[in-house]
Amino acid sequence: MRGRRPVHTAELAQRILGQLSGGRSLRAVCRDRGMPALNTVLKWVSDDREGFAARYRQARNTGNAGRGRPSLCTTEIADRVLEQLASGRRIGEICADPGMPSDATVRQWAIENRAGFAARYRRAKETGRAGTGRPTLYTSELADLILDELAGGRTLADVCGDPGMPAAGTVRLWVIENREDFAADYTLAREFGDHAMAGQILDIVDNRRHDWILRRKPDGETEMILDPHRVRRTELRFMARRWLLSRALQRKYGAPRSAMM
Repeated sequence: MRGRRPVHTAELAQRILGQLSGGRSLRAVCRDRGMPALNTVLKWVSDDREGFAARYRQARNTGNAGRGRPSLCTTEIADRVLEQLASGRRIGEICADPGMPSDATVRQWAIENRAGFAARYRRAKETGRAGTGRPTLYTSELADLILDELAGGRTLADVCGDPGMPAAGTVRLWVIENREDFAADYTLAREFGDHAMAGQILDIVDNRRHDWILRRKPDGETEMILDPHRVRRTELRFMARRWLLSRALQRKYGAPRSAMM
């Protein structure tokens, strides 16, 4: 794992812009060692940190030009994207079509509200999701329900798999757009969830009640023995939670991977 550097510096910004100009996606750049999280960079754009927004757009335009992926928000391309969204297609599928911009580019148009794109983008997604039973409209009740589940130690993907829940990408967009100060509440809920997950790990390790089974011996007597299948299942549950928790702590504190092993 690698540390994430959230502090904006001229050197770090220039490294990111150079990679974008070379044709790499922002998602790929942010996976590199020492790079900040993708949402952090998008926040720099939305806040126009030290004039970063214009330089970011220019770098994206240069990089996309080399890949044949349009990045300018033209009326024609925007209308095509929105029409496909309203028909129920996912943004990733749409942007995989020939001549379409990347999905990150379209989301950036929404964040920056290019030519009033944000509201039209939300309406198109709401229309497209209507037939799938996946709500996209932000409501305080739905947000509170998601936050409660996250604070209880569940992952976002798990929560959004429940009936009536929005897609995980929709919730992340609420965070990016900070709907009704949702970003801070989301971060706090995830922190509580990390603590809850740590408690789950201790319970899994300490609770041995279900590791034993009753076995009948050849002489007809019975005895309690460890069930290897249940023990292995317990190990997998422990390892999965430890891995998730190590990622969360890495993002927050930049702790080395060896500290979690």
